Amino acid sequence: MAIYPEPRVSPVSKKRPASSEVCAADVTAMYPKDYDRGIAIRTSCAASKYIKKSTPEDCAACPPLTSDASISATEGRSLFPDPEDPRTPEAFSEGLKRRRRPTEKLYLDIAQSIPGLNGPRSLRQTELMSQDEFTAEIKGIYAALVMVEAKCIKLDNAHVSASGNLSFDQWQALFAVHRTLLYEHHDFLSASQHPSTSSSLRKLATKYSMPARMWKHGIHSFLEVLRRRLPDSLDYMLQFIYVAYQTVALLYETVPSFEDTWIECLGDLARYRMAVEELDMRDREIWGGVARDWYSKTSNRNPDVGRLYHHLGILARPNVIQQAYFYCRALTCVQPFESAMESLSSLLSPLAKVEPERAVIPYVDGTDSMFLCLHAKMLASRPRACGPQLSVVVSTYHLRLDTQIRRHALKWKDHGVFIAVTNISACFGYGYFESHLSKAYRKGIQVMETVDIHLNPSAETHLQQDSGKPITDSTLDDSLYLLSNTFALVLSREKDFNVLPHVHTILAFLWSIYNLAVGPAALVSKVLNCIPWAKIVAYLNSFIKTEPIDDRVADAGRRGSFLQGAIKPLPEDYLLRGLVWCRDYFVSGWFDERHDEETRLLELPSTNKVRIDRVMRLSICLSQKGNFISFDHSRKEFLTLSH
Repeated sequence: MAIYPEPRVSPVSKKRPASSEVCAADVTAMYPKDYDRGIAIRTSCAASKYIKKSTPEDCAACPPLTSDASISATEGRSLFPDPEDPRTPEAFSEGLKRRRRPTEKLYLDIAQSIPGLNGPRSLRQTELMSQDEFTAEIKGIYAALVMVEAKCIKLDNAHVSASGNLSFDQWQALFAVHRTLLYEHHDFLSASQHPSTSSSLRKLATKYSMPARMWKHGIHSFLEVLRRRLPDSLDYMLQFIYVAYQTVALLYETVPSFEDTWIECLGDLARYRMAVEELDMRDREIWGGVARDWYSKTSNRNPDVGRLYHHLGILARPNVIQQAYFYCRALTCVQPFESAMESLSSLLSPLAKVEPERAVIPYVDGTDSMFLCLHAKMLASRPRACGPQLSVVVSTYHLRLDTQIRRHALKWKDHGVFIAVTNISACFGYGYFESHLSKAYRKGIQVMETVDIHLNPSAETHLQQDSGKPITDSTLDDSLYLLSNTFALVLSREKDFNVLPHVHTILAFLWSIYNLAVGPAALVSKVLNCIPWAKIVAYLNSFIKTEPIDDRVADAGRRGSFLQGAIKPLPEDYLLRGLVWCRDYFVSGWFDERHDEETRLLELPSTNKVRIDRVMRLSICLSQKGNFISFDHSRKEFLTLSH
């Protein structure tokens, strides 16, 4: 039974390649939505409201912007003609040509500040511009910016919901006013962040939320107006994307104070460019890769931010397993992105009412379709249980999974991590804040920020013994059943290096459960009692016969320390980074060394040995924590304990 619609056909009746298919029902999800970028966005753009906030106390070294910038958004000569304005478009265009671009003096200073361009003279030129001149320049730019911004807001609000096509002159005027706003933002940021300005002037961009306002009113709102009028607006949309991309790229190079914001904006613009491409699939793939690179770059800089993984999830199509992994990762990060639940539901909801054995997704392996169907049913039935048929379906899935692991071989290394993270996310209720595990980890983070467990060991014991009452959670029961049985199937493949990343991921999760600072003792026991410890011991000992544990690994496991030295992060470390249950797994500075996207995911011949050492060290740490397994240091083998 086919769940998803057949692949779309391009306007020229050429079949899209599989790599370009959209598997979610909501096609508009491919376009970036507006969201909070960590900078407060003001709701009003009247100049007087912004200016009243600027006081001598806030900007000690510069006069408040009120002196020269008290220009109301509705006063003075408009930069954009109203519908009732009798002026012709030609007259308006002439007015735009007379608009002030950045002062030649300021551009000269910036250009001459580049080392080697004009020698020592660059310093003298910069010094010639006093703080008062910088202040006056910035106030003038801001006054003009607010007027243009108010007009952009007014026009975008009028056109975003209106139907009907716009004339050539209307499109030209809309394009011109938004381009002008981008230029004004560039001028303001270049001037206020100039190396010669005072610290109070440099703080103005953050105080007035300039990067967020630039994206919201200068770029995103107009792109939405253009998107709603596709395909008639395609040429204008492409041209504006290029203008915006070039402007933001220039800011990325010249205004590093907001580097994270520029990187994410560049990713969003590249995603817009990819989404509007209907004819040239090569261009579509190129722009998708550009967006993916920008998002990966900023997620490496901000690994705890779930919003960035949601972006990567949208670009992961048509790899639905990777897509589900990114959505689950976004929901279970240290800073979860709640809107990812909508995307996850959109991906899984078509499968919720289908028999897992009959689930079919175009271009997707049947085993993966069944896996997603299982999660769709658990997500849809939350917080109730899936029912007694779950065990039958899981058994059928595992029969297929064993075949898939054997067939995929090396490719299953990353695939296994995706499956493990998705199964663990189900135990967290897919990021549901009221789930027992989510509450325990969130509370644990709050407590760890206020209580130093290392200085007060008794606090850890007190916190872990929060409650011994039994835990009743049907969703958690179903999730643990799927996780533990999948883990048992993977462990049955002894001496298989391709399943080691999956094993490493689950063991890291168990380590975090043991180290949970806050939570009912019954919750910890509930999770640990579901784990197939005997199979873990058999799997580990199968490697010890050919890969003996050296003293360095055994000592690190006994001390509970992390293996460091010349070892670089494993490929799966980057796939687990930022998850709430991996928050304290990696040591400080573990990811400081820069590796490009291809190098860090490369499986070298030595990677298997490093991974085995990590798994063995982690298993020895687990044997020190509880009463499920033990490690015989003299014989260097694992044993199962009766409990």
